[in-house]
Amino acid sequence: MIQSMMQVSKEMEKSGVRLIHLEVGEPDFPTPPHIVEAAHRGMLKGETRYTVSMGNLDLREAISERLLID
Repeated sequence: MIQSMMQVSKEMEKSGVRLIHLEVGEPDFPTPPHIVEAAHRGMLKGETRYTVSMGNLDLREAISERLLID
């Protein structure tokens, strides 16, 4: 599944679509402290399971708003 998604994304990029790849890989920077703290707070509240496959709606909306501003 991941390989097929990567192939689709490569084709999209070839046609000029700008993408942010989140499918695989290791970041080349440390996790920012505010993210570590938010993750810790979530774990303490019991938020330790996977989200639905579409992801968390609040997070998706925040990402969309941020990308529209940039």
